[in-house]
Amino acid sequence: MTFDFTPFKMKQLKFVEEYVLSMNAADAARKAGYAEGFGADLLKVPHIKEYVNYLIDQRAQRLQGIQDQVILKLWDIASVDANELVEYRRTCCRFCYGEGHRYQWTDAEFERAQTEARNRAYPPPEAPGGSGYDISKDPNPDCPECKGEGEGRVYAKDTRKISEAAKTAYAGAKVGRDGLEIKIHDRVRALEMLGKHFGLFKDKVEHSGKVEGNAPVLNLSLSAPPGTKLNTAQMVAGPTDPDPAAEQNPPQDSSESED
Repeated sequence: MTFDFTPFKMKQLKFVEEYVLSMNAADAARKAGYAEGFGADLLKVPHIKEYVNYLIDQRAQRLQGIQDQVILKLWDIASVDANELVEYRRTCCRFCYGEGHRYQWTDAEFERAQTEARNRAYPPPEAPGGSGYDISKDPNPDCPECKGEGEGRVYAKDTRKISEAAKTAYAGAKVGRDGLEIKIHDRVRALEMLGKHFGLFKDKVEHSGKVEGNAPVLNLSLSAPPGTKLNTAQMVAGPTDPDPAAEQNPPQDSSESED
């Protein structure tokens, strides 16, 4: 869409530029050189109103593109396969494929040992398991030394050759006292941000159970007068039904004298 700027004055263009930045008509009018109270009136001018709406729409489209990119980056972090960056492998031990399952040299190791022995006039090295050890082979299930488990090793991938998603998740590497550390952006945090954006997490409180009656519950503490003897068994078992005979012949007070 193209605009005919013929009806625009310089102050009007300045007003539009300021308004789309602040969305404050009074402030935009003041910065454009208008007197106080002109902001709302300027927004009613047809060609100004049309141009303002156009710029706002363009900005919304740009922001939507940025928003989509952010979501894609977060998804890359949340869904990345960590094996693209670092792997833990179990490969063969030195005895897996040696002759008679004895220690096996690599070809380069055995050659260096032979050269050093000649230079120092030492006896030639022995290789009871032969040479040709290949660390990339899978463990030998029949190996009596490692029982087919091999040896665990960590392999860091060449980050120049990983996918774009893995590059997004990759947060750098650090060589420290304990060796190489590969850093990956927090996947759980990325999932939380995506969940909040799409409204997947909603706080909900559920009440279960049934409340019957609406009488208040009283918490009372009762005490007997000093010197009163309490029937502990009756306190535990609860009250019993009254004895009808006792009600008809209540005990007489011993203090009363007979006529």
